[in-house]
Amino acid sequence: MAGILAAIRLREAGCDDVVSSIEKADRLGGTWRENSYPGLSCDVPSHLYSYSFAPNPEWTHRFSPGPEILAYFQNVARRWKIDALIRYRREVDDESDRQRDPHAGAESGAAGLRDDPQLVAPFIEEALRLESPFRYHLRHATRTTEVYGVQIAAGSTVLLFWGAANRDPAEYERPDEVVFDRPVPRHHLAFGRGIHFCLGAPLGRLEAEIVLTQLLARTEHFTLDPDRPPARVNSLMVRRFDTLPLVVQASRMAPK
Repeated sequence: MAGILAAIRLREAGCDDVVSSIEKADRLGGTWRENSYPGLSCDVPSHLYSYSFAPNPEWTHRFSPGPEILAYFQNVARRWKIDALIRYRREVDDESDRQRDPHAGAESGAAGLRDDPQLVAPFIEEALRLESPFRYHLRHATRTTEVYGVQIAAGSTVLLFWGAANRDPAEYERPDEVVFDRPVPRHHLAFGRGIHFCLGAPLGRLEAEIVLTQLLARTEHFTLDPDRPPARVNSLMVRRFDTLPLVVQASRMAPK
């Protein structure tokens, strides 16, 4: 109840780009979602257990049953478009967890990119580094060798994981974080290296920059669709989404 109210008031104050609510469960409801025992109802009269700006003249009881109260709060969240701001299946234990959660500041990060489009390019490089489009490459050892103290026998198959290389703390300060001002933004292996470097890398970067720039310019807020979670391509090697449904709030200033 308090979280929905806080989100509504913050949006009314013009804080659209920084408002989000974190919900541990997979849907809205709090105590009215968690409890369903027979006779469940509120011990406060229904007209008092509701928002002053969203009166409900259709309460069926003075002390309404739990399912009716749950439906009321869900309806308010939909009417004031707060449901799109809720990050489901998230949990914050304390302030340090909030800072570590890579999703907790996602929309604040989007607001920063909107304010400074020059950050889009380094953001794309960090996204490539942290979420490379391929998982690994296979290599065949033609002779016995040693790599960083690890013995590799002739005839062995070696699995090279991009994710491990791109998060190597010996190469990257704060390797698990998005850092816009890295000294060499393209110092990662997302597109391979040397004679195996991906020929489509320039096109991929250009497409990503155009899509993200336009998405930011044409929206005020976007988040994952809580009713349709992302689905990855079923592959041992490729790392990309088959579907990535978003809930989007169009910008009032977006071109027609």
